[in-house]
Amino acid sequence: MVENEIQQHERDKMGNLFGRALNKYRNEQVSTLNNPSPWLLKNLGVDGKGVNVDERTSLALSSFYGGVNIIANHIASLPIDVVQRSEEGNTVDADHHLNEILKYQSSRYLSATHFKKLLMINTLVYGNGFARIERDGNKVVNLQIEKPKDVDIYKNKESGDIFYKFKNIDKKYPARDVIHVYDFTLDGYKGLSVLEAGAKESFEGHMSVQKFSKKYFDNNAHIGGVLSTEDSLGTDEAVVNKAKSEIRKEFEHVYSGEQNWFRTAILEGTWDYQALDIKASDAMLIERSQATVEDVSRWLQMPLSFLNHTDSQSFKSKEQESRTYVNNCLNPKIRIIENEIRNKLFLETEKQAGYKVNIDTKQLVRASLKDTGEFLSQMVDRSIFSLNESRDFLDMDSKDGLDIHLQQLNMKELGSDPEE
Repeated sequence: MVENEIQQHERDKMGNLFGRALNKYRNEQVSTLNNPSPWLLKNLGVDGKGVNVDERTSLALSSFYGGVNIIANHIASLPIDVVQRSEEGNTVDADHHLNEILKYQSSRYLSATHFKKLLMINTLVYGNGFARIERDGNKVVNLQIEKPKDVDIYKNKESGDIFYKFKNIDKKYPARDVIHVYDFTLDGYKGLSVLEAGAKESFEGHMSVQKFSKKYFDNNAHIGGVLSTEDSLGTDEAVVNKAKSEIRKEFEHVYSGEQNWFRTAILEGTWDYQALDIKASDAMLIERSQATVEDVSRWLQMPLSFLNHTDSQSFKSKEQESRTYVNNCLNPKIRIIENEIRNKLFLETEKQAGYKVNIDTKQLVRASLKDTGEFLSQMVDRSIFSLNESRDFLDMDSKDGLDIHLQQLNMKELGSDPEE
């Protein structure tokens, strides 16, 4: 009788041992891939603390990388011209020496296209884009991109002057010798990246789920289970732990791995196996994936369709969507670049003579041929555009004799005699 009680006590003790292990999972709230519980993260081998996102690692978020790349490519591809403003309007100065720097070769190593793209990538990712200006006398000969992490900015408290210090260069550069492009700022001379502005916690959440889902599918969309038994494995804790380790190893050897997919487990004795699966609908991660794209869209101020969002039919036409993108996302950045180039690259005498640069965005909002034709007809009919200005809008060469403005003969001043 006593022996039976001892055996029952040992079974209860062992049952409680496995029971505690099983209840640890049973008593948790329902865990999904959208909202994984700590036990689920641990079971998958993912650090419950998530991931630490910085400016460099943020590019592992595919929607953020895609958005940054799209904006940078658009800025890089837009034509930039040196123009002189006068009473007659803006005239392109094709012979100005800055055209070579801004249109073709910005530095010894970077074409103008790559220069503009890299400057914008640094601005979007790090909050600041820097380029040292090298001159031969008064002539700009080179624009050298510098890594944002290698630049320190100083402000003289008394004068308010800004200075820049670059890694491995033993001198400070005044603001006139550095192109510095930044968008969002709180102090007026240092830019903030989207992470610093507030996106860090949000991006870390998205990337933690991304890391979690990868681990989940690496495990063949299966997170294991719990083996329990009423039989005793002994009373010595070290022996019990060793026995459990051997049992786990043998069970995984027989039933885990690609070669054993869908294999039926056959257990001897009083062992019981409970799988810890989660719903296949959660495993797809569709909802969280789309939420990530929507979040990045808001931070970058660009339409969802540009980021390949699956449900982004909020605009009536591509033209309207493109105009919204240009107005809300690109134009503010373009104006910053135009002003920075004018302020830093032109001489004071050139500024007084009306010199500046113009970055043309017409090609990004180009409508359909039908809409474009109707628009240009209205501009010419109302004497707003000359024929050559219409050709210029279409990126066509001007022709002699087409600089005139036309007017409709059947239109008269309001209130005049219709017979005159």
